[in-house]
Amino acid sequence: LPYVDGVKMLIIPDASTRLAALRTGKLDHLYSMTLEDRNSVLKSQPEMSCTRVLPANSLNIFMRLDKPELPWYDIRVRRALTMGIDRQKIKDEFYLGDAEILFDPVPPYPIYLEKLYTPLEKLPPSVQELYQYNPEKAKKLLAEAGYPNGFKTEILTWNTATYVDLLAVVKDYWVKIGVDVKLDAKEYAVYVST
Repeated sequence: LPYVDGVKMLIIPDASTRLAALRTGKLDHLYSMTLEDRNSVLKSQPEMSCTRVLPANSLNIFMRLDKPELPWYDIRVRRALTMGIDRQKIKDEFYLGDAEILFDPVPPYPIYLEKLYTPLEKLPPSVQELYQYNPEKAKKLLAEAGYPNGFKTEILTWNTATYVDLLAVVKDYWVKIGVDVKLDAKEYAVYVST
């Protein structure tokens, strides 16, 4: 077998320069790119191969559950928030159809598919309901939890386009059920220390 004599890993900060290097054969591999860029490269150079790799973890919004004075202490609020997001539309439009709606608690990695991962359609109806967009039921649950007019909250996030853009979409959905969200995007070091 031939053995590899070495590997050069280039750091190319500019996205357009990275794509140009890939297109012109200066790179043999590019680990991460936007879906739009991937589709553009594959359209212009169909001989290139592309491997879909799922992320190591999903994007989640974490809430403190140890403080009764916070809205999400009540499970009805948490259920309302999740039903207030149209995951299918996010998958289709934000991720151009290339996303998984159910990723937690066990991700759909090939190694898990047979024994650990349960597809959404095989989960109980009460779980499936959480992943279906239902703003009317979300408003009803908020009212039952004591928030008939919704509430204001803030989300602390890491300042990357992926997180901020996706949270802006979530913010737009939540405002429709009465939850007014302020996004607080911090640089990574500040975010982690907070």
